[in-house]
Amino acid sequence: MRILEPAEGAEIDARTANALVVRVRGPGADRRGALVLSLDGARPRPVVSGAIAVAELTGGATLVAGAHDLVLASVGADGVALDPSAGGLAAVRFFVGARPSPPPAPRVVCLSPFGTYYGKNPSIALDYVVTPGNPGAPSATEVRAGGSRLARAEGPGPFALGAFPPGDHEITLTSSGAGALPGSCGFTYNPELERSP
Repeated sequence: MRILEPAEGAEIDARTANALVVRVRGPGADRRGALVLSLDGARPRPVVSGAIAVAELTGGATLVAGAHDLVLASVGADGVALDPSAGGLAAVRFFVGARPSPPPAPRVVCLSPFGTYYGKNPSIALDYVVTPGNPGAPSATEVRAGGSRLARAEGPGPFALGAFPPGDHEITLTSSGAGALPGSCGFTYNPELERSP
């Protein structure tokens, strides 16, 4: 599984950056939801037919000058990324404009949870990577959810998050290594409804 375009370390002209199309190769690239792609730690989006416009990843916002991180994940039916050691992840860092010096810090990218979880006792998993570098490399991460919890996850995930009260929850991830840029993900838990088939 690979991100074909842009290439690792590519320097993209700011005038054309918003027209960039990200091209990937991997199992299931032609099936909606089998491959997902995150830009700069934002919610991963499904990749259809091996390509996705960067405007879909940014919601139409302009790509600013500097470093940008793409993380491609092959996900199972539960939405959790497949084992990185089995090739379930790929990452690329590219630059809009010239590459800055010194190099920017790594980034923590949350792959799940996102969206809404329904019913009693749903299985909610935390999955993340630290990039650039080996996306499956172990890292110490601080987790804050709902403004009241603090937990530490050691090494690659996924991790079961356990019980949550109903409502909206935000998780902030900060790595203890190399001053990595923090990541975040958010989800809603609604125990009163069951997901429609």
